[in-house]
Amino acid sequence: MLIELGPVASEQVLSWTRFSRRLMMEIKTKGDTPMSAHDTADWIRAWTALIDQWAKAAANTDVFRWSEVIDCEKAAFVVHGMEKCICSGDIWACITEGDRHQQTPFTLHVMHAFLSALEAEGAPYLHHAEQVKAAIAEQAFAR
Repeated sequence: MLIELGPVASEQVLSWTRFSRRLMMEIKTKGDTPMSAHDTADWIRAWTALIDQWAKAAANTDVFRWSEVIDCEKAAFVVHGMEKCICSGDIWACITEGDRHQQTPFTLHVMHAFLSALEAEGAPYLHHAEQVKAAIAEQAFAR
């Protein structure tokens, strides 16, 4: 399935990729992860590869745009990990108020792009996307 991000100011993307890498280090070093240890290691590898691609693309332009065909299962796995992080109290404890205001727009942009692509694939991804949206919305009101 095709995932498309942008247009977004490259400066915002680069700030977000630094923020995401910091959270990845927190997940690696804290030990209490939002997923099983095996899933967490696989998710961190998949997520880091995407972050690296986005940082590289954003470094070469003022306006970031990115698109790539991604396997549906991989996209669903990445979304699952993002959902677990967004809903994790341990992760939220690492996020400052400034981070929250600065990083939320691109986080939501990424989630929207992945969830829209999953929804376009139909069942069973449509149901998964709806569950993730509900969990994220619930979390937004809890913070």
